[in-house]
Amino acid sequence: MAVAASLPAGAWAHHSTTAYDLTRTMTLTGTVKRFEWTNPHSWIDIEVPDGKGGGTVWAIEFGAPNLNAREGWHRDDVKVGDKVTMVIYPVRTGTAHGTLGKITLPDGRTLSGAADFLAPNKPAAPPAATNK
Repeated sequence: MAVAASLPAGAWAHHSTTAYDLTRTMTLTGTVKRFEWTNPHSWIDIEVPDGKGGGTVWAIEFGAPNLNAREGWHRDDVKVGDKVTMVIYPVRTGTAHGTLGKITLPDGRTLSGAADFLAPNKPAAPPAATNK
């Protein structure tokens, strides 16, 4: 909740999480197709295999670079081609989109997304990130 409290009122209104179901999580495991470390939100597209030889690309939104850095992220933590596991809060419309709760990187580190601080029933806290 400290993240929410620290945002100016206008920023909080603009960055509403109402599109996401913060009472439900999904776990996705797949290959990173795109990673954007950008304002106002960073993005990871992950292709999740469908078990039939194809896959679905999920667009996952998470914090601005300055918020991510405060959580222990570095811009080079995620690379296209990485195999990752993410816990996300899905969008309410049911499309392949969500906001990040946490991500487990190929080296085993787990990093949090800002949504974890806003969710009423957030998953258990991940281990602290280690800096490179």
